[in-house]
Amino acid sequence: MIAEVYKEKGKEPWKYTRQVIAPDGQIERQTTRYSTYAYAYKNAYRDLLDSKLDKVYLYHSWGTLKETLE
Repeated sequence: MIAEVYKEKGKEPWKYTRQVIAPDGQIERQTTRYSTYAYAYKNAYRDLLDSKLDKVYLYHSWGTLKETLE
């Protein structure tokens, strides 16, 4: 599963969006909003370490890809 930590250009807040498997077996996207990048990153990184995610895409506040964690 993949996830993204991003902020819509010029808007608040930071978002952590991840793919999850729903009870019916379909892939869904869940989004959680955070006031700062640090909170969104911390939660995404924790999920990566817990093997809930395969890849996390981290974006700059202006929308370009910053780095990818695997």
